[in-house]
Amino acid sequence: GEFYSEKVNLQKRMPDKALTMKWDVFRDKLRPGQEEEGRLTIKTPQGTPADAEMLATMYDASLDKLYPIRQNFNVNYPRFNPQIYWSYGYTGGAF
Repeated sequence: GEFYSEKVNLQKRMPDKALTMKWDVFRDKLRPGQEEEGRLTIKTPQGTPADAEMLATMYDASLDKLYPIRQNFNVNYPRFNPQIYWSYGYTGGAF
């Protein structure tokens, strides 16, 4: 009989994480109730605007006197490796 088999592994390309970030407006000290706007520019290594997402957090550092905050962020880039498996079998009654 005949038997054909083929297996293909596809690898997801890892994103280029070499981005540059620049605060266009930033104040490190604010007064209570004071309004402020911050603007962060994220660019690729080539200097073009990056197609990116950002997660930001703010907290009042004076609260650390009461209870210190410890923020741990772990950004994981999972790689899903799809696999394609194809087979064909024909025994022709020989088995």
